[in-house]
Amino acid sequence: MDIVPCIPAADIQRASLRIAILKHNPNMEISVDPITGNAVYITDDRLPNFNHIYGNWLVSNMEGYALWFEMRMHLDKALISKTAAKFETRIDDVPQFIRKRPLQKAIQLLKRHRDVFFRNKDELKPISVILTTLAAQAYQGETFVTYAIEGILSRIENGIRQHGKKVPNPVNPEEDFADKWTMPKYAHLKLEENFRNWVIQAKSDFKNLTDWHNAETINKVTKSRFDVTLNLTDISKLLGIPLIEVVTNPIHIANPQVKPWCM
Repeated sequence: MDIVPCIPAADIQRASLRIAILKHNPNMEISVDPITGNAVYITDDRLPNFNHIYGNWLVSNMEGYALWFEMRMHLDKALISKTAAKFETRIDDVPQFIRKRPLQKAIQLLKRHRDVFFRNKDELKPISVILTTLAAQAYQGETFVTYAIEGILSRIENGIRQHGKKVPNPVNPEEDFADKWTMPKYAHLKLEENFRNWVIQAKSDFKNLTDWHNAETINKVTKSRFDVTLNLTDISKLLGIPLIEVVTNPIHIANPQVKPWCM
C-alpha cells in the first residue's frame, strides 16, 4: 500500500477544480461540489519546496474519483428504475456489499484479459486507472455483464483524446492518466498502440465466447485468454449446450490368424 501525506486543498483551488471539471464534462450527472470537496494537496519530494506548503503543490482527488465511479457504476440501477416505472413495479435497493454491479464485473474481466494478454510484458500493459476510467466513461448502464463488456469495448477508444491530455482524470482534468503515452522517454514502448491492439483482441475474444456453443471450445478460450480452466460438464449444464465427446472405437480382432509368412 502506498501512503502519501496530504492536506486539504485551499478553497480557491477547489473552486478552480470545479470550473475545470464542468468544462471537461458539462453534463456531469451529479453535483460537482461533493467531488471537489475532497480535493487535497499531495507532497512531492522531487520539488524544491517539499518542506513548505505552497499553492502550487500537486492536487489529488482520490475520494472524488470514487464518488464519480460510484455514480457511473449505478447507471444500471437508473435504467432498471426507469423500466420499472414504465410498468408500475417496485424495485428495492440491493445493498452494495451483497453483489457487484455489472460495471464492476465487466472491469474485472477486462483487467484479467489484459493481464494475460500482456503476460511477462508489464512495461507494455495499460495501467488499471486508464482501463477503469475509459471503461466507466464508455458504460451506458447495461444490466447484463455480457452486454456491458460488448458496449464498453465498442466505445472505450472514444475516451482517448487526440489532442492535449490523452486520458484526463474526470475529477481533475489537469491530470493525465496516460501522460506516459506521449513522453519521449517511453516512445519505444508504443503504449497507446499496444492499448488499441489489446482492445482489438479483447473484442474478438469476448465475441467468440458469446457466439460459440461448444463447451470444449469455450474452455479453450478461457484457458488461453484468461488462464482459467473450467469444468466441461458445468459449462454444458450452465449454458444448456450439449457436451460433445470424441469417442474412439478400437478395432477388436476376435480370432487373429497367423499368416503363413510369419511362421
